[in-house]
Parts: sequence; structure tokens; C-alpha cells
Amino acid sequence: MNRIYILTLILLASFTILNCSNNDDSAIPAGSEWQGRMNVPAVELPLILHLSGDESEGFSGVIDNPSENDLNRPINAVTFSNGELRLRINSLAVFFKGELSPNGDSLSGHWIRGRNRVPLTFVKQEKNRGIAGSWAGTCRYPGESLNILLKFDRSWGGLNGTVDIPVLEVKQVPLENITAVNSTVNFNSAAIGANFSGKIHPDSTSFQGQWRWHSPAVPLDINFERVDVNNQIAYQIPDRMNDGWETGTLEKPAAFDSLFHHAETGKLRDLHSVLVVKDERIILEKYWHGFDRESRHDLRSATTAITSLLTGIALESDMFSSIDQPVWPLLAADSAYKNPDPRKSAISVRHLLTMTAGLTCDDFSKTAFGNETKMLRGADWVQIMLDLPQAFEPGKEWAYCAGGAMLLGAAISSASNMDVPAFAEKILFGPLNISDYRWQFSPEGRAYTGGLLMMRPRDLAKVGQLMLNDGEWQAQQIISPEWIADATAAQATTWGPEAAAASFGYLWWRKTFGENLSATDGYFALGNGGQFLGCFPDKGLVVVLTGGDFRASHADQVFDIVENYILPAF
Repeated sequence: MNRIYILTLILLASFTILNCSNNDDSAIPAGSEWQGRMNVPAVELPLILHLSGDESEGFSGVIDNPSENDLNRPINAVTFSNGELRLRINSLAVFFKGELSPNGDSLSGHWIRGRNRVPLTFVKQEKNRGIAGSWAGTCRYPGESLNILLKFDRSWGGLNGTVDIPVLEVKQVPLENITAVNSTVNFNSAAIGANFSGKIHPDSTSFQGQWRWHSPAVPLDINFERVDVNNQIAYQIPDRMNDGWETGTLEKPAAFDSLFHHAETGKLRDLHSVLVVKDERIILEKYWHGFDRESRHDLRSATTAITSLLTGIALESDMFSSIDQPVWPLLAADSAYKNPDPRKSAISVRHLLTMTAGLTCDDFSKTAFGNETKMLRGADWVQIMLDLPQAFEPGKEWAYCAGGAMLLGAAISSASNMDVPAFAEKILFGPLNISDYRWQFSPEGRAYTGGLLMMRPRDLAKVGQLMLNDGEWQAQQIISPEWIADATAAQATTWGPEAAAASFGYLWWRKTFGENLSATDGYFALGNGGQFLGCFPDKGLVVVLTGGDFRASHADQVFDIVENYILPAF
């Protein structure tokens, strides 16, 4: 027994010494969270394109990235037709599409990688005319501001932890080699290729230092502050910013105590933000899990609320002859498509808005010929939709199909002779004073109008307020009241357990929230993971929710929050 007792003491002593020698308990306590914001600078990527061949025999080529000594990377496909050059580089998952200048000395277009699109102009390095030869250009990726959330705990081996980078959907990635000794803190994460080295502030409420990624190689300054859990669960009056919003105060802030507590503790899964507007004033604004007011959030399918408005404005600007105008001539006039069917020529703007086009597209079915997952894996998302077989007469059957919203975006681009981002900036985002947003793009360079738009909750709430105000924002009529009424009326009847409501308008859902005397009618846009923009005219409310519960297939938590936490308070 004495030997066992002595051995136990030695083990306990060793554990204590290990913890004391490796870590400063008071500086990085167990269960603590730390949040920082890092500004990633813009990156310039010099490129040299080498093309050989001719129009009769075809072209081939390689591309160099001299700054990273990445040379002679093969180009898998080169096409040149009617002054337009297209390249595909499989090893980089990169596409380029550019127009040859009239004098033949430059190619101006877009470099598309990872659903990001940046402008790029190649300049001819030889005096000879034609496509063959060397072309030099610089691809400039914009800077990014990233929130980073660290969580630390303790085990037998000392400190352990995880890192979240919400905008990049990096979640609970392990940290390794964590040390906190003599006011210094160091750690790395092999999974994301990053390491940090810094100093802990004497009051132990913050530490600052330099974050290094493999790319960019330059160290990036960041300051981490300890998250005050009390602030996370306490109501605070929203700040008034220079963004067009007035703010106000909740009459009964205690009504939201349980909502804040459940969001912080995780009972509400991966809830990232709640924002409530009452009578045109933001009265509640709360963020968790590394997000804040300046964080853009992926809206997923809630993006279609924007697409609905863009379509309505295009109609009222006479870019379409009517809502019943067939879209096929706009989309397929110059291209062949598979599975020709006379019913396709009858698909109209209205059918795409109500998701009754009748194509074999159903995002709720993994086995459908067309669904969003299959489309996003392809190269030309519009062509994929055009090629689908026709299952039903247009207007007869409803099926949720984000690809139909993608076709609407293509139709808007064709009718307006503008790409969707430029059109949206001119007629919607500019008038709403929304500037910090980011579209995501297909390999062909088309903005995805069925989902994935990145936007801040305050800006998304402006879209909801525009709807409640019958198309008006700050004395400017952006879209007619008639369109708002039609877009939010029941235009189609949905079906299936995945449907978020029984009624569907023009890319808006319609539902009665709650039961009996407390029931409230509302219309809303919904996106996977907990993205929600809800409008409740009888209460003068706009509600924005964002989240990261992407594994959930239903909207149960969103409706639980709206029906059991928010609406009863008003």
C-alpha cells in the first residue's frame, strides 16, 4: 500500500509541475474564450500566360506564378472564339474569361477561383498579333477582415484549445503546442497552417502578437480580448452607426434573458446573431461565436429574397415584357442544350419566381437529376439547369430549386445587358446604402443568385424594412407597393416535409407563426444553417437571424426562436 501511495503522490506532483512549468494559470484560465479581429492585406499575384497554337489547330498553354516559383503549370482547356478567350486550370480550380482588345494587345476579364471573382487584365509581351505568345498580368485579391475566436481548456497534458474563423466556416479546429509562460503565449494549428506568438497583458484580459499563415507569409498583427460572458447574456442598446438606421430600446429587455443565455450556452445550436427592428428602429442586436456587427454572413438560400427584388425592379423597368415572358429565348438563344422539350419554351419569369418551372430539379431530393449540390459541383451552372429534363408542365408542380433562381439571375443579366452585381449595385444596394457585401460566382463568372451571398445582418434588415415600407426606403421608392404585395402573397402551394411553409410567393415563404389568438402572419426568406429574414407587418417587425447549424435540414430552431422568444415580447 505504501508503494502505491508513494507512486500516486509522484504522479500528482509530476502533473502539478507540468502544468505550473508550461502554463500561467491566471493568464489563460480553463474555459476562457478570446476574440480578435485581423486585417488580412490585399494580395497581388503576378501571372505570365504562355499560349501556343492557332485557331485552326487549337490552342494550348502553361501559366507561371513567378512570386511563388510555380512555373509551367499546364492549362487544361483553351478556347478562343469571337474575341473571347477562356481558360481552365484544373490543378488550381481556376477559370479565366477575357475579351481581346480591338488592337489585340490586352485581354481583360475575370480570374475565378474558389467562387471568388477578381478583375484581371493580361498584356501582350510581343508585338505580333494573335493569341499565341506571352501575356503578363497581376491578379489582385482584396483584403479581408476576419474575426478569430479562441477557446482554451485544460487536460492532463496542460492547455488545449480550438480556433473558430466564422467567415471562413473554420469551426473548432484544434490548436497544438500551446504554451503560456512568463507573460508570453504561443500556439499553432497544423490544420489551417497557422501559428501565433504574443504577449499577455498584465491585467490578463488581453494578449496581442503576430499571426502567421503559410500564405500570405507576412506576419499579421492581432489583439485578442477575453470574452465577457456577462456581456453575451445581457441586453445592450444597439449602437447608432452612420448606416441609415435609427436605434431604440426594448421596453421589456428581461423577456430576452433566456434567449441570450441559451444562445451563449449552446442550447440554441450555433446561433450567430439576432437582430430585431421595431417601427423602423433597431432595438435588439446580439452576436455570438466570433461574429459581430461588421461580420458578413453567408445567407445561403435567403439570398433569393434579393433575387426576388432584382426581378421585380427589372420588370418595372421594362427589361422584361411581363412576368409571363418566356425566359428560354433569353437563356438559350445562342447555345444548344440537352433534353429539348417544347414545354421548356413555356417557362416564364413567373414560373422561376414561384419555383414551378417543372424541370427535374428538387433540392430536397438527393437523387433528383438537378439539385443545388450537383449544380455547384459543375462548371457552367446555367447550362446544367438548361440541360435538365422537363418533368412537368410549367406552373403545375412546385419544387424547391435554387438553380431556378440562378436562371433568373442569368435572365436579368441578359435583359439588362449588365452582370448581376453591377445591376444590383445600381438599382438596389446603392439606394439602400449597402456597400459591404460579397457575391459568390460560378466558374463561368456568373453571380450565384440562388444562395451564398455574404451580407451583414444590419444590411439584410434593410431589405426587410424595404418590404414592410411597401418598397420605400428613406423617402425613395425603389420598387412598387404592388410588387411587394404580389411577391409576398401565396402564389404556389408547397409540399413535402422539407418545405418551410405551405405557401410560397415570389421566392418568399408565407406562414402563420404561433397558434390561436397569438398567431401572427409573416413572410420570410430562409437559408440552410439558420439564416432568416422575417417580416411581420401587423407588429411592424423585421427579424434577422444568422447561424451555422448547417447539419440541420429543417427550420425548426428558427421557428422556435421566432415563435417562443421574439414574437411573444411584442
